[in-house]
Amino acid sequence: RRGLSVSLVEDPTIDVGGDDAWCAWCLWPAAKVLAEYLSGLDDAELSGRSVLELGSGCGAVGMYLARRGCSPVVLTDVYRALPLLKRNLKLNALASCEICALPWGSPRRSATAPPSTWSWPPTAATTSSAPTSR
Repeated sequence: RRGLSVSLVEDPTIDVGGDDAWCAWCLWPAAKVLAEYLSGLDDAELSGRSVLELGSGCGAVGMYLARRGCSPVVLTDVYRALPLLKRNLKLNALASCEICALPWGSPRRSATAPPSTWSWPPTAATTSSAPTSR
C-alpha cells in the first residue's frame, strides 16, 4: 500500500540459545508474500478486525495489519523472540499491538499473560512461518 511503511530491525547476532527462536531474527520471504497479498485487500476488509499472529518473528505482518486498521493485533512467538519483537514495535510506535509468548503447539491457556484487549476467537489469524511436518 502506498504511503504505508513498517521499519524492521533484523538481528542475526541474537542469542537464540538453541531453541525455536533461531528463525525469529529476520524477515521470512513468506512474510513478504503475505504482506503483498494483504496489500491487495480493501481497508474496509481489514479495519477493526482482531488479529492473532502465530510465530510473529520480527513482527512485519502483524505491524502491517495494525497500520491498516486491525485492532487489537496480538503478536505471538517463543519467549526468546520477544525482545526483538518489542524493539520493532517500539521502532514503529505501535503501542496498540500486544505481545504474548506462545510457543508452537501450546494450548491457549498457556499464554504468558492474556492481552488486555484480547477476545476469543479473533476475526483473523495469520502466520507466515507455519511449521511443516514430514
